Amino acid sequence: MAVSDIDSLPSTANGISVTSTTAAWGTPSWTEVTTGVGRTIYLNGITFQPTLIPALDTTIQILIELGIGGAGSEVVEVQIPYSFRNDTQVGYYFQTSHTIFLPEPIEILPNTRITARAYDSHTAAVTYQGVKLWYREGALAEELIVTPGSVIFTGVPVTLSKNINLNVTPGNITFTGEPVTLTKVANLNVTPGNITFTGASTTLTKNIDFNITPGNITFAGASVTLTKTMNLNITPGNITFTGASVSLESTAIVARRRQVFLGG
Repeated sequence: MAVSDIDSLPSTANGISVTSTTAAWGTPSWTEVTTGVGRTIYLNGITFQPTLIPALDTTIQILIELGIGGAGSEVVEVQIPYSFRNDTQVGYYFQTSHTIFLPEPIEILPNTRITARAYDSHTAAVTYQGVKLWYREGALAEELIVTPGSVIFTGVPVTLSKNINLNVTPGNITFTGEPVTLTKVANLNVTPGNITFTGASTTLTKNIDFNITPGNITFAGASVTLTKTMNLNITPGNITFTGASVSLESTAIVARRRQVFLGG
């Protein structure tokens, strides 16, 4: 499919169903839309079908959220407010599907799990069926593959952004420059080996997956900030933070047989 084409998730299959809670604005559970697409995509819109016919002159307000991340570690990426109403003289409500286009595309990195859930103002559970996401595919991720060997970044500064895959089998990835900024980097894969950050300032933002089997991740910089970083995966190994200032926001550490050390 060309980069400019528009597609849907799910594609040639029924859309998913999401259900609100039995209390107005109760927090619902997430439903998986996809385990991920093998390249960057840009979400453009959503289509869904309410299954409730409201009482006459009653407005049902809803909020659909789209999340990213592993099960139990979902992070809200998009909120979509909407409402529907029964307002005719004969109490007739035409049940049609609804499509909402986003004001700007939302970038989702390769192989990122996407989920959906629905809040609403109704005092009973409502199911929204046929939920499908509209999206456009982006360019394939750039890759740096070393087999075997090591990748060392010593620049001042070191900046990696958008869809870069670093694959070292086996070897190490070391960031010694300062500051080090990684934004929307798809994957850092070491099998086996270590990933080490020694610069004074390290900032990681959105959707970076570290995969080490086995090995260690060490953040030795004085200031370490991780924001919306999906997964730090080590099997087995250790994750160590030795900096004086460590900030973790909406970050999921998903590793088996691991130890996490916070120090300073």
